[in-house]
Amino acid sequence: MLCRQEKRKKYISKIINIAEKEDKNKWFKESYELEEYRRIIKNPMFFSKMRQSVDQYLIDVNLLKDHFNLIFTNAFNYNKPKDRAYKDAEKVQEKVNEILGRKWDKLIEKQDMTIEEREHQKWVIEQIEADPDFIDKSEDAVVPPKKFKYVPTKVKKDREENANEPK
Repeated sequence: MLCRQEKRKKYISKIINIAEKEDKNKWFKESYELEEYRRIIKNPMFFSKMRQSVDQYLIDVNLLKDHFNLIFTNAFNYNKPKDRAYKDAEKVQEKVNEILGRKWDKLIEKQDMTIEEREHQKWVIEQIEADPDFIDKSEDAVVPPKKFKYVPTKVKKDREENANEPK
């Protein structure tokens, strides 16, 4: 059975797969080592590079969108409108925009869940460091309290100190 974050990675990978399948001529699959391409395109992006960033997309889905857009911007900047790669980029971009339009709310929800889970994990570690018996004593170690909001212990102390200062 896959953990939740692995399922989310699979979901994002599936979106990249759909875009990649739409790229019938494989223009955007791998990096180009052409000197001219490297001279014109300063920040190359392609599907295989996106696959390496799936973990980042879990906590920043806007980065996923930005990377897709970078692929298309690079294609439009390097190719002429009459070129096959330019026309293919338009088609793949249309498909990606359709997919992201339909799935965006779910991606944001998954991003928020990932961030919340990571924050809860940090919080549990802090609690265990403060009290090694925390796991045995608290249900909160497994299930986050309702409306859980992680605030690092150092930030809490700073807030408490600032609250006591005269204004």
